[in-house]
Amino acid sequence: MTYNKENVKEKKVRRKTMFESKTPNVEFRGKRKDDGKWIYGYYVEDREGPSILYRHPDGSLDRKKVIPKTAGQYVGIKDRHKKKVYTGDILKVYDSFLAIVENHYALQLGGSVKDFRISFDTMAEIEEFEIVGNVHENPELLSTGRW
Repeated sequence: MTYNKENVKEKKVRRKTMFESKTPNVEFRGKRKDDGKWIYGYYVEDREGPSILYRHPDGSLDRKKVIPKTAGQYVGIKDRHKKKVYTGDILKVYDSFLAIVENHYALQLGGSVKDFRISFDTMAEIEEFEIVGNVHENPELLSTGRW
C-alpha cells in the first residue's frame, strides 16, 4: 500500500508533561514547613531547600517548602488497603512483625532476625501488609517494633 495524503490521517502528537506522566515512581511526599501537613507531588531542591511541586485542581502549579527529613518517595507498591507506600512508612507484615520502608527494601524491626530485609518485589507478591504509621509521626513504633 502506498501512503499518501489521501489515505493517511494526520495525527497530532503532543508530548506529555511530567505532571501527566503515568510513571508511579516519581511521586514524593513531605511535610510542609508552614503548617506540617503532608503534600504530594514532585521533589525539587534548590538553594532555598527542598520543596514539593504539585498541581492544584484548577491545573495551576505551586510548590511548598518541606521539612527535609520528611521527604519520601513512593516505592511503587500499595498495601492491602490500596494505600501507596512511601519511604519512611512503617508496615505491619503478616500481622506478626513491623518493617520500616527504606530506599530499596523494607527492614524488619524488633524481631529475632537482625537486619531482615524484604524486597519490594516480594512485598508486592505477598500483599499481606499494611501501613501502620511512619517514622515522622510514630517514632514510638521504631523503639519497640510492636504495634
